Amino acid sequence: MNQYKHIANFIKNFIKTKITKRPAKPCPKALQAWHEPSKLIGNSLTPRITWIGQATFLIQVGDLNILTDPVFTSPSIFIKRLTPPGIAINNLPKIDVILISHNHPDHMNKKSLLELKKHQPTLLIPKNTSTKFLRKSFEKIIENKWEDKQTLTSKTNQEISLTFLPAEHWTGTNIFNINKSLHGSWMIEHNNNSIYFAGDSSYTNHFKEIGKKFDKIDTALLPISPTDPGHHGHMSSKEVVQAFLDLDAKQFIPMHWGTFQIGSENFEDPITHLKANWGLQQKNLQSKKLTLLKFGQSTSCEL
Repeated sequence: MNQYKHIANFIKNFIKTKITKRPAKPCPKALQAWHEPSKLIGNSLTPRITWIGQATFLIQVGDLNILTDPVFTSPSIFIKRLTPPGIAINNLPKIDVILISHNHPDHMNKKSLLELKKHQPTLLIPKNTSTKFLRKSFEKIIENKWEDKQTLTSKTNQEISLTFLPAEHWTGTNIFNINKSLHGSWMIEHNNNSIYFAGDSSYTNHFKEIGKKFDKIDTALLPISPTDPGHHGHMSSKEVVQAFLDLDAKQFIPMHWGTFQIGSENFEDPITHLKANWGLQQKNLQSKKLTLLKFGQSTSCEL
C-alpha cells in the first residue's frame, strides 16, 4: 500500500466517525462500571498486570516495573479521552522501563513521557523513533530492530528479557514522516513466565511465527478496537481471536478499546464482539482464559 494511503484512510475513517457514523455517547454508568482500580504495590517478583487504558499497562515482574505505550491524557484536540487513566500518573510506583510499540500519539505521548522522565527509566523504542525531544529528556534510550533482545537486571538481581518483535501496522506523526520509523510488539520474559504485548497490528502470519518462536506464552495483550472495516492496521474481532490461537498463549487480556473514540463503534461494542467470536471458537479455546480487565484493575497470576 502506498504510504500516503495510511493517512488518507485515517482521515476518511475519522470523518466517518465524527460526521456520518457518529457513535452514541457512552453512558456515565457504563464508564463508571468499567473503572475499578486495584490496590497498587511497589514491586512484584511474579507477574502482575494492571490495565491503565488503551495500550498502557503497568507490568510488574522480576522486581521491575514496566510501562507500555504510556498515554495518560488525550492524544490530540481531536481525540478526547472517554475514561480517566486507571492509575493517575502521579500515583505510579517507580518506573524502571518504558516500552514503545510505535510513534502514533495514542501510543507515544509527549506530555505523558515528559511527566515520566523523573523516574529516569530505560526507554526501549523502535528503530528511528528517537527524536530530539526524547534525546533531551531521557538518558537511557535503546533503539531496536525486530528480533533485538535486551536483558535488564533488577536491583535484586532478577533478569528480565525484552524482545522486540514484528507487527503489521504503520507509523507517522505527520504527512512527512509516514513509515520513516519502525513499529512492532514486545515479549517480556522472566524465569518461566512470558507476557506478549502486541502493540497495534492487523492480522498476518507474524502471530503464528511468534507462537512458533516462543515455546510458551502465558499472557497475550492484544488490541481489539477499532474493528470498523477500512481501519488499516487493526484487526476484526474474529481476527484477534485467531491471532490469540496462532500465538498459542494461555491467557488473553484485551486492550486498545474504550479509552478514546477512534472508530465508529459504541463504547462496549469491542467487548461484545470479542465475546461473541470467543464463543464461536469455544472448542479451540477450552484450555484458554479470557481476562477482561477494567481500567485500573490488576491480575496477579503465575500461569
